Amino acid sequence: MTARRVCYLLLLMAGIYFTLLYDFQVLRFLLCCVVVIPIASLLLLLPKAFLCRVDVEIKQSVVTRGEPLKLAVIAGNKGFLPTARIFVTLRYRGQGEKEVVEKEWLYGVGRGSKKLSLELSAAHCGEARFAIKRAGVCDYLGLFSLPVRKGKTIRLCVTPVITPVSQKEMEKSGLRAKLFAAEQDGDTALRDYQPGDSIHRVYWKLSVKTEALQVRAYEQTGSMRLFLNYSDGFCDQALKWDRYLDTACSLLCFLIGESGATRMVPEIVWQQQGIFYRHEMRSMEALYAWAYAILMREDMGQLLAEEEIPFLKGSCRLDEDCKLYIGEQCVYEEIGMGI
Repeated sequence: MTARRVCYLLLLMAGIYFTLLYDFQVLRFLLCCVVVIPIASLLLLLPKAFLCRVDVEIKQSVVTRGEPLKLAVIAGNKGFLPTARIFVTLRYRGQGEKEVVEKEWLYGVGRGSKKLSLELSAAHCGEARFAIKRAGVCDYLGLFSLPVRKGKTIRLCVTPVITPVSQKEMEKSGLRAKLFAAEQDGDTALRDYQPGDSIHRVYWKLSVKTEALQVRAYEQTGSMRLFLNYSDGFCDQALKWDRYLDTACSLLCFLIGESGATRMVPEIVWQQQGIFYRHEMRSMEALYAWAYAILMREDMGQLLAEEEIPFLKGSCRLDEDCKLYIGEQCVYEEIGMGI
């Protein structure tokens, strides 16, 4: 379009120059055509700027890391006359990736709509955003362009790759027994009652014998807890964050599968901005919902009781190095899980 504008200006300057040198009616007529025709084209373009709209459409709002992102650019025209060209500048920003800017053209958009399909890659887990940076319609001569209405920014969630840990591998290494035994041992941790403690946490049998109220300091009866021990800034390290989420989700997937036989509901605990949250994983749907909320930075889960926080370090936890610990013992390296 820039080249056309330069050529048009040169032609207009040449026409004015020859008209000043020679008094020919033909030259004046041609000069008038060079001026009037573009003005008429511009006048026809004005209503199209209000009658055209550009949107971005995606087929699914959640994709697994490594899968292609399929989207479509839809240009709509409510006017009676077709448009010559509509240009769209797209901006894509994924977690841990540089911003990608692409410019596309849609030619000959008649009354109705025209779709242009695109495909991008989802390299890292997290939130991806699609936005229309610029959108405009061009006149028939390709000399003028006016902006048109554009759609809102679209958010997309790129989830981790979930590969369930093999039950055979768990049984062979003895990790399954260690995981559930660690939670059952936690029931015996007791302390004296303090003002503000919930009455539901009082251990009445022992309180009657000692004639003093005893409170369960760490109670996990009927649940299997996994503590995700990572810092807030760890989410910005794309490669490490991908590996960490893959490992955490694979472990949770295994625990969900084992919950039917062990009758222990998996529970996940994590920290956001200094606040600890807990959430039960009763099904795979709950796991996907939790992963979506974490990646899209949405609120989810219940606040963890303050008296339980000191015991997290000694429970089953997954550190930033993707090693699984039970207390101070690293059980991840012992079994060599292929996650």
